[in-house]
Amino acid sequence: MEILMGVTAPGGKLCLLMRQPEGTEDRSTILTRIPGADPEWLLQDFNVEFASVCATPQAAGNSPFLGLTGEGRVFFIRDGRIVRIPGAGFTLPGSRKLGRMDNLLVLNNQLVAMGYGGQAYVSDTGEAWAPIASTFPKAPIEPDTIRFGTAAYQSKSDRYVFGGEVVIGISISAGLAEASRLGDPTQIAAMIRAQARRDYGALWLLERDAWRDVPLPTNDILDEVVTADGKTVYLRFRVGVVYATQDFVELTEVAANSEGLSALGEYRGEALLADEASIFTLTPTTTEPFEPPLPPMRDRMLVLSSSDDDLYVIREWSIWRLHAGEWSEVVVPADVVTLGSN
Repeated sequence: MEILMGVTAPGGKLCLLMRQPEGTEDRSTILTRIPGADPEWLLQDFNVEFASVCATPQAAGNSPFLGLTGEGRVFFIRDGRIVRIPGAGFTLPGSRKLGRMDNLLVLNNQLVAMGYGGQAYVSDTGEAWAPIASTFPKAPIEPDTIRFGTAAYQSKSDRYVFGGEVVIGISISAGLAEASRLGDPTQIAAMIRAQARRDYGALWLLERDAWRDVPLPTNDILDEVVTADGKTVYLRFRVGVVYATQDFVELTEVAANSEGLSALGEYRGEALLADEASIFTLTPTTTEPFEPPLPPMRDRMLVLSSSDDDLYVIREWSIWRLHAGEWSEVVVPADVVTLGSN
């Protein structure tokens, strides 16, 4: 099997969301490692599709990891409890119909769940959820929607930073088919114009219950937002460029890669950037090679995660841990699951 995403927690705990076979829907496979538990490694199948997995804050009790579905259900991994985020999702009764949920993470010692429609909810334990603000931001053009897929907390300014994209709201193929059937030249022309539009990156600040959108230096989708010191925020765009900012007025390019950049992370109060073969330490103006360098690897980079003063590199087929200045592979027992390409 292949790893889709993963996260670590103190005590050597690890949670991996596995990639499902093509054509498989409404199902997820989770691999967890809990040292001292029986069993230590556990592979679980769920009859739901997880959008994200996340470590839990200390206040969440005994369950070290959570899984979030697109409909806003929160699963306590290895625990069995399920909690619904009120209003989240798009088809269940009571939802706001704003779109699917997309990501779950810990910011400012709280859980934050986010998704389409500018949805953002917060919880201390994963059980009681509420919108993070009194309103959700709206896209500039009504049919469009804002997708929040990444976020950070800038503690020095006491504000949340939400990133993602504006998704165009017209279904081109379905709309053109319908317009052609009706023979409406005005609608056909509108659909053709809409087809030239592309989804574009979006960045919003949340300060004292007020939303503010930030002009970006590129239209590309914003994949990751990270702050390591509570002051400097790093923005990684899908096109392969990273910008740094503190005030969101001046944004400085600090890294670029024509083939794309794979992951941002935080380690010992510093921001890190990983590509397929290397890791770099970021400053507001430069990058420096991270020491010690990564061992040679063949699989694709996915996630940087740190806990217990250790740094983990989670890739498609392998997990690597930096401990006491040395890299070593975290080997999954063969009787649990085999990681690797087909």
